[in-house]
Amino acid sequence: MNRSDELLKIRIKLSLNRGNETKIIEFQNTCLRPTLKFQNDILVIYFKKYSVEKKHPLDTLNDSNLIDFIRISLQRDQKLRNFYVGLITGVFTNKEFDFYIENEREIKKRIITMIIERLIDQLS
Repeated sequence: MNRSDELLKIRIKLSLNRGNETKIIEFQNTCLRPTLKFQNDILVIYFKKYSVEKKHPLDTLNDSNLIDFIRISLQRDQKLRNFYVGLITGVFTNKEFDFYIENEREIKKRIITMIIERLIDQLS
């Protein structure tokens, strides 16, 4: 079996309403959402480590400050953004990675937006 087949075999299957979707929305629902769910624990663990390194331990922030810290960190810290994008794209199949390269700007934006939402939900 090849790498792509192995990745698809372990990917979480989500039940999502599918209708008349654009290719980007279809990619988001069939690839990004399951991949983010699969990588969820690592997303959270790494952000907790990051917050301590930045001298903003999460347990010292109220909900409003926590949300701001998550948003600002992922919008402004290029190293953090690149880490998270790599964490997600590293488990794409070859075909998915080709699609990502063709639509890199839009998909990166979606990845970061979805990670921000996920971290806010998980940590607040």
